Amino acid sequence: MTYCRLYDRGHTVIGVEVVEMAVKEFFEKQQVEFTTEYVKAANATLYKSLDDRIQIYLGDLFDINTSVVGTFDAIWDRGSLVAVRRQDNQKYATLMTSLMTPYCRYLLASIIYDPTKHPGPPHFITEEEIKNLFDASWNIEHIETCDALTDRQQAWGLDAFEERVQLLTPKLGAGCL
Repeated sequence: MTYCRLYDRGHTVIGVEVVEMAVKEFFEKQQVEFTTEYVKAANATLYKSLDDRIQIYLGDLFDINTSVVGTFDAIWDRGSLVAVRRQDNQKYATLMTSLMTPYCRYLLASIIYDPTKHPGPPHFITEEEIKNLFDASWNIEHIETCDALTDRQQAWGLDAFEERVQLLTPKLGAGCL
């Protein structure tokens, strides 16, 4: 799992999850001992490795802010934007922008499929929508598109399911810096 590869290379990894079972399974699968504590400022339970370098907040992503987690030099979003309600996409983009340092690199995975066949989540996000959410403050570079169709998506009635990865970097002098 990529999170542990980052951890193994000495990085601190911070995540937010809304499903407690997923947090517990993560630590169990990775065989990482953890402690928990309530973080009032985030209205969340923090699960953290004994060395504090893996921290997963169990709570609402929109309760997270810089006073709780600081800012980041790198963000990897593989499942957040596509999971939030579509009407919260701009709120999400504003939050992500606020969490970035001036030279942050942000990998964003989006999903493309026929929305008439599956209502989501995960929600489909077009490249145009990503540009509308982030283009004013970000440079957006398409990195790759992968066929991600599995039996699970086929059970939803889909015959195509792509994951697209974009690299977003702040535009120098833009409002997010």
